[in-house]
Amino acid sequence: MIDTVGIWFSGESLYHLDLLSQLPQRLTNVEEKYSSRSGDSITGNLENLRVRISNERVGIIGSVPKYVLGDNFQIADRKTIYQFCEKCSDVLHFNVGKGNLYRIDMGLNLETIHKPTLYYPYLGGLQHFKRLEQPDSIRYQNGVRNFVIYDKLKQTKAGSQKVPKAFWGKYIMRMEYRLPKTRSIKDHFPFASQLRELWEKQVFDKMENTFKEVYHQINKVHGIKIDRAIAKTDKAFARQLQALGMAQLGGYDRAIAFAKELKEGRYLNCDKSYQRMRTRLKNLQREYGESYPNDFIQELDALVNGFTI
Repeated sequence: MIDTVGIWFSGESLYHLDLLSQLPQRLTNVEEKYSSRSGDSITGNLENLRVRISNERVGIIGSVPKYVLGDNFQIADRKTIYQFCEKCSDVLHFNVGKGNLYRIDMGLNLETIHKPTLYYPYLGGLQHFKRLEQPDSIRYQNGVRNFVIYDKLKQTKAGSQKVPKAFWGKYIMRMEYRLPKTRSIKDHFPFASQLRELWEKQVFDKMENTFKEVYHQINKVHGIKIDRAIAKTDKAFARQLQALGMAQLGGYDRAIAFAKELKEGRYLNCDKSYQRMRTRLKNLQREYGESYPNDFIQELDALVNGFTI
C-alpha cells in the first residue's frame, strides 16, 4: 500500500554528523550546488532514493518497495517499512525512522480483465478535485492531494524499466493516492508525523481504509436503460440521449454540481437559466434514473474492496 515517502531531518537533530562531508560519501551521482538563498547543498542517490543535504536540513524521497523489494509491483506491508528504515539507517548511520514526513504516496496494482484505458470512461468526477484525462491516465487533483490511475505496464516500459516476469502478458491498472504536502498528511493521519509511525497497525489500517474511501467517492458512470418502446419520436429519443449524457458526466449529482459551477463562473446568462437547467436535470433523473450495473465498474469495485494486507 505504501509507495513513495518523503522525509526530512533538521541539521540540529543530526549534530553528530558533518553533513556536507560525511553523508555524500555514502551516495552515488553526487552533485554540488550553491544558492545565494540557501547556501551550499549536495544531492545524490541511495539506490532509487534521492537525498538532498545542506547544513540546515537533510531530505530523502523515494519508493519504499523499490528500495527494499526491488520494484513497486509488489505491495509494501508494515514489515517492508520497518526493513526500509533499518536498511537506510545502516547506510546513512542515523535513525531514518525518526524522519519527519512531508510526502506519502499510497499505491495499489490491480490485475484487470481488459486494458486499463477501457475503464477510464466509466470513472467520472470526484468532488473537490479537478479531473484530467490523458491517453494513458486519469488524474484527480486539487493542489493538496492527487488520485492517479494509469497503465502500470505501459508506464514501466516507457521508463525503460523491467517488468517482473510474473506480470508478463497481464493488464495492470495502477491507482495511487498522493499526499504531497505535510498538511494533507495531517488531514488523514494526525497521529503520524514520523516515518517509524507508519508501521503501526492503526496507521496502516487507516491508510487502507482511506484509499478505499477516496476510490469509492469517484462518481462511477453506470448505464441508462434505453426504452425503445417510448423512443418513437425524435424528441423522446433526444431526451434519452440527454439522460445518457448525464450518466456519462458522472450521474445526476455531478450534473447538478457542474451546473452550479457554470452559474458561479458566470457562464450562464442569468439565474433563471440555472433554475431551468436544474429542473430539466431533475426531470431526466425522474424519467431515466434507473441504471444498470456496469461490468467494468463492478470489476474494479470488487478488486479494490477485496484488497487487504
